This record gives sequence, structure tokens and C-alpha cells, in this order.
Amino acid sequence: MAASAGPWSVGRGALRCCLPGADETDDFFGTTVAVGDIYSKDGKPEPLISAAEENNSTGAVWVLPGGTNGPAAKGSSVITAPSVGFPRQDSTLLGGTRLLGVI
Repeated sequence: MAASAGPWSVGRGALRCCLPGADETDDFFGTTVAVGDIYSKDGKPEPLISAAEENNSTGAVWVLPGGTNGPAAKGSSVITAPSVGFPRQDSTLLGGTRLLGVI
């Protein structure tokens, strides 16, 4: 599966290996994918990629910095339930399950 935004596209596996905490079995990395300019506000698209089953289904969302050549794993950040004020508990599913039946 490839996420596409603007002039670039990237396969799910190409980024998974390079993101902190993203390369885990059965975390369903890529269950929701979105693109926006939410952090840098520089007009470059920043992919947001969730893993609904991360940490016993607590879930997590990775934000990749956008660039003129596409997204980069370097400088990425991860949003976890505790980092936004939610308790870390099973089945929080932070990031959602929109593509769960597809991947």
C-alpha cells in the first residue's frame, strides 16, 4: 500500500523500519493515514500514520516532517495516548481503525 500526497508517494514498509517504535509485529501500522501541515506550518505536507494496535491497542500516531522531496523519518515524532492526556489502557485505539480491514 502506498500513501500519496502531492508529487511523492511512499510504501508503508519503506518508512516503518526507520520510525522509532513503529517496527513491531501486529501493531497494524498504517491503519489510518492522513496528510496535513499541522506542526511546521511551512506549507509542506506532513504524513500522519497510525498504528491502532500499538502497545496493547492503546494506539499511536507518527508525524513525519514534510519536505520538497517527500516525507522523512528523521525528525519524526510519535503521539501516544499519554502524550495527549489519555490514560494508557487497552483498546484506546488512538489514531483510529479506518483501514484496519484493508491492510
